[in-house]
Amino acid sequence: MDEDGVTRISRALHDLCQPLTALQCGLEIAELTGTVEGYREAVRLALVECGRLVEAVHSMREIARAMAQAEESAEVVEAGTAR
Repeated sequence: MDEDGVTRISRALHDLCQPLTALQCGLEIAELTGTVEGYREAVRLALVECGRLVEAVHSMREIARAMAQAEESAEVVEAGTAR
């Protein structure tokens, strides 16, 4: 994996951590309040953060695909020059 790939994966993992932290925090606050309104708000916010998580995972999947294609292309070029 090249440095650009590592940087992209690192950024994607950071993007994944942000909504996870917000999700955890929101649920902990709802647990502390113990009210129906608090739980409803926690669920509403959790759904928003889950959307962010899906986007981050999709982004990581795209990065992995691009890296696999680049690696495949490099192998083809390398095989062609080895002849």
